[in-house]
Amino acid sequence: MPLRALATRWYHEVWNERNPDAIRALLAPDAVGHTEGGDMRGPEEFIAMFHRPFLGAFPDIKVSVDDVIALDSDAVVRWSAVGTHTGDDLGIPASGRKVTIHGMSWLKYKDGLIIEGWDHWNFNGLVTALTGGSGCATIQVEAGC
Repeated sequence: MPLRALATRWYHEVWNERNPDAIRALLAPDAVGHTEGGDMRGPEEFIAMFHRPFLGAFPDIKVSVDDVIALDSDAVVRWSAVGTHTGDDLGIPASGRKVTIHGMSWLKYKDGLIIEGWDHWNFNGLVTALTGGSGCATIQVEAGC
C-alpha cells in the first residue's frame, strides 16, 4: 500500500473509527512516538497514554487529513480535528467546549508499519482553552477567542 494511503488509513481507522486494533495493525511493536507530553513506545502504550484518554475526553472527535507528502519511507501529514470536550479523561473536567485543533505529524515507515513518529500541535493551548483561558494560537473554541 502506498505511504499516502497508509498515513490516511491511520487517521481514518484509529481516530474516526476509534479502532484500537488498527493501532496494533499499523504501528510496529517497538515504534516510538514523540509528543509534547513525552515519548510513547509501542501500540499498547499509545492506546493507554493517548488514544483512550483523548477519545474519552472528545468522544465525537472527527479528524480530517488535509494534506500528505510522502517520500521514501516518510509521510508528513497535515491534519485537523474537531470535537466536543465532554469527558474528564485528560484530567480536565468536561467543559462542553467544541474545539478545532490543527497539527502535523511526521511518520517513518518500515515494511508497512509506523516505526517512529513526531506529533506537533499545541496541546498546552488546548489545555488552556479547555480550562477557561485563551488557547487561540492553534486551538479554536467555538465561542471564539
